[in-house]
Amino acid sequence: MVLTLALAAVLAPPHVQATLKVPTGPAVAGRAVAATLVLRPAPRARPVVVARRAGTKARRFSARAIGPGRYRVRLTFPSSGRWRLSARIGARELKLRSLVVRPMPPPRSPLPGATAYRVCGGASTPPYQQYGLAIGFGSAWVGCGPQQEIQRYDLGTGRLVAHVRLPGVQVWSVTAGEGAVWAIELGGNTAYRINPASNRVAARIALGASVPYIWAGAGAFWAADDPGRELVRVDPKTNTVVARIPSGNGTSAFTTDGTFVWVLNHRENTLDRIDTRTNSITRLSGGLGPADTSAVERIALFGGILWATGRGSDLLRVSPTSGAVLGSTEIGPAGIDVVTDGSNLWAAAYDAAAEPRGDPIAGAVHRLAADGSLLQTVTPTKRLFVNGLAAVNGQLWVFDSVAGLLLRLPA
Repeated sequence: MVLTLALAAVLAPPHVQATLKVPTGPAVAGRAVAATLVLRPAPRARPVVVARRAGTKARRFSARAIGPGRYRVRLTFPSSGRWRLSARIGARELKLRSLVVRPMPPPRSPLPGATAYRVCGGASTPPYQQYGLAIGFGSAWVGCGPQQEIQRYDLGTGRLVAHVRLPGVQVWSVTAGEGAVWAIELGGNTAYRINPASNRVAARIALGASVPYIWAGAGAFWAADDPGRELVRVDPKTNTVVARIPSGNGTSAFTTDGTFVWVLNHRENTLDRIDTRTNSITRLSGGLGPADTSAVERIALFGGILWATGRGSDLLRVSPTSGAVLGSTEIGPAGIDVVTDGSNLWAAAYDAAAEPRGDPIAGAVHRLAADGSLLQTVTPTKRLFVNGLAAVNGQLWVFDSVAGLLLRLPA
């Protein structure tokens, strides 16, 4: 005990004067505040700033020395309210000040007519996330890669209702269905099954494959084995792999009517149909576009017709039985994604400058009729990344992982 007290005295001499200088103006939740900590006399140990608020876990902020007894500290408060700040030096803790933090103002939607909610932390970088949003169990499930978690939002209010932690997992794709929410990291070989009743991981399923995309439907969970050119089928009752079905090069899209599954293979622009009763696969189309200039990589089933789009491609209407192209709709430079809620069909189209790079930046969002005619076009007012697209109950949901936004657009 004597040794501990003596060491603390050396690290933090008695009668230390501690002050924390913050910029004038209100502190806002979620926004960094650059503060300066001054300690006189200067301690030998580097201090840490601790922030506390009633009902909230304490936050610790490291300090960077910028001079004798002077330190730069970046403070970011996760919620509004009065936070009490102190400086910890060795075993001692010195009171600094209180800081009132205001709520962050509601975000502005880059999509006219849509309501915006802040999600994740934003600022994701290439490779840009795909299939990062899923709808199911009355909620929107957002894969937050840098935060290593899935965030659950109420569909009615947009309120964050749960964090599903996945330590060490950079979430890339999320899907919902067959009694669970499922997640994968890019190139991962493990699927994470999440129980929506508890918001906890219920199972970890070894896929034996390098998987970029996952889907749920037709009584199974499905994963694309990219290098193996197979579709991995998992029985959700047992959480075991029950089939590995040979598919094309670059399986990237999935849709189903409950009996048959259709998949697109974007590197060769081919369309396959799988009979889920036998796991037999049939090649319906050998070329939905030239492979050297296009990559048809998203698909939806609407009005008894397959709708397919991707880089270098308009929105195609395709026969689900023969694979023949029945027509097309000009939607802009190319389509990022196409989704349906059963009553409406939406397609997000590329911005002209972003399409050659493959960056999923939207130039327009379209709602279409069953004959392919345009019913509504919404043009973003500023840059909008489409890292996840889903539809339910007459509403389109868009996840922008770069801005950290979840958008809800009614039909």
